Amino acid sequence: ADPGPMGVEGAPELLEPIRLPDVLDMVEQVAGPDLILWGTTVFGKPARRANARVRIRAASDADGRWIYQQLANAPGENRIRAGIDIGLPPQVTILLLPAGWDVGG
Repeated sequence: ADPGPMGVEGAPELLEPIRLPDVLDMVEQVAGPDLILWGTTVFGKPARRANARVRIRAASDADGRWIYQQLANAPGENRIRAGIDIGLPPQVTILLLPAGWDVGG
């Protein structure tokens, strides 16, 4: 696999099960019909960790702010530290810094 522009190699095989119609149907039964909202809630929890930094890539500033707001609706105490880049395809990247690493934030 190609290690993308940041040198991080993805694991496409991890996404295969969630593409199966039966799995999507089961998730919809639990999470409801809005899978995008469910996904941002799932990703919102780690994004709220004190050592997390988030990059959002969206088609427009308004789309990026909407994605940020969905992440911010996730439970947790910490503020989400995020930056928004305009571009396609849409993407949310969560970087978890090593524990104890002070970034002045």
